[in-house]
Amino acid sequence: EEALTRLETENADLTDILAAMRRFPRCVRLQEMGCEKLWIQSWDDENSSAIGRVGGIPTIIDAMRTHAESSHLQQCGCEALQNLALNDYNREVIAEQGGIIAVIDAMGRHWDVAGVQQCGCTALANIAGGDEGGDNRVAVGDCGGLHAILK
Repeated sequence: EEALTRLETENADLTDILAAMRRFPRCVRLQEMGCEKLWIQSWDDENSSAIGRVGGIPTIIDAMRTHAESSHLQQCGCEALQNLALNDYNREVIAEQGGIIAVIDAMGRHWDVAGVQQCGCTALANIAGGDEGGDNRVAVGDCGGLHAILK
């Protein structure tokens, strides 16, 4: 309860969010709120970079894996990953940590939730789009990303 109350405040910073998410990985409401807060913070380039550098990406992906049934969490996770993937370093971390599969799984499980589909498509496009070497584009295709987008 205390962790939820703390996250609900406007002044919860990145370290507060990640600490709460890591401390209470089974609390779906806290994970939803954490992913939503990280999505909001990821709109700022400096925050986006910081989220990637302090391990926020695996925290988001773990929440998506643990609470696959929560469409709200999946949407917030995809929203955060779509923004984070605009940064070169973050894009590689997302791919290395299984973020491509997490997004595709969210899209497959919540095929009837427009927000998950929209953010999932954008996340996959952003993960693949800035990839100079093409590895992420290949990974998105190999993992079934094109099929997920076209469904």
